[in-house]
Amino acid sequence: MEKITKGDQRTVKSRPVVIIGGGPAGLTAAYELMKQQVKSVVLEKADKVGGISRTETYKGYRFDIGGHRFFTKVGEVQAIWKEILGDDFIQVPRISRIYYEGKFYDYPLALFQALKNLGPLQSILILISYLKAKLQTVIRKRWYPDKQMETLEEWVTDCFGERLYQIFFKTYTEKVWGIPCNQIRADWAAQRIKNMSLKQAVLNALFGKQNAKSLIKKFDYPLLGPGMMWERCQALLEAEGVPVLLKTKVIRVEREAMRITKVSFSKLSLSRVMLLKQMLLEQMLLKQMLLKQILLAHFMSALLTLLAITSSTPCRSQRSCIA
Repeated sequence: MEKITKGDQRTVKSRPVVIIGGGPAGLTAAYELMKQQVKSVVLEKADKVGGISRTETYKGYRFDIGGHRFFTKVGEVQAIWKEILGDDFIQVPRISRIYYEGKFYDYPLALFQALKNLGPLQSILILISYLKAKLQTVIRKRWYPDKQMETLEEWVTDCFGERLYQIFFKTYTEKVWGIPCNQIRADWAAQRIKNMSLKQAVLNALFGKQNAKSLIKKFDYPLLGPGMMWERCQALLEAEGVPVLLKTKVIRVEREAMRITKVSFSKLSLSRVMLLKQMLLEQMLLKQMLLKQILLAHFMSALLTLLAITSSTPCRSQRSCIA
């Protein structure tokens, strides 16, 4: 890690707001604060901004860290994206396919293609597994009406059956997020695969109609990948005198009751600062404090939406999605 220079120390100490994390939520926070003429500084552990929404470059080629489509029903969020990128924020058609056992499957599901690729035996087994899951759902609702789906594994199995979950959803999800499906909350699955089930997928394939948010046919996208959005945001911040310090690891956050008193990173300690934290706010008991301290209601609405959809943990927002 590079050492913080004396110039950086003076810069940080003059800032009333310290933002930990240079991902979408952290940078958007700094951007909105800048427009309100509130000084801030962004501390980012990595050597570039964007978090899991960054775009890596290798031998002249640009690679996204997972698929990130920009889609929201929140006008304020859309306005921020367009404001940052302008004409470089374009709309593109969606083309998604699943590669399984040497064959490609269109997504959303193309019924007859899927049946042909899977073969009759696998298709029958998937149907039996689905019917079994529906029977278990009926029994659960009859005898255990208060029992709720708690994990992504339970939720997807309930909607698609155990066999289809094992074939497609489990491996894909764990590869992308690096978290076992039985440790991801069900409400995240319900938000990302909203209005979708095996029955609905078949009906969509037969009649060409779908309402699932995750199956949008067009979406907005930065010209050079999602990282372009946050690299441009970083450039805009720095041009207005808002420092974004990379390779800067926060070591310790101290508080008195619900007030943050000190943030320590590298070998530097800061006192009397507010904290906007991008990573798991609720686990640090800071969410309530932030809601009381930040008076910019319009800004917080957009920020929390972005936090929910682009945090390093699975999102819980039901209004917006970068998928």
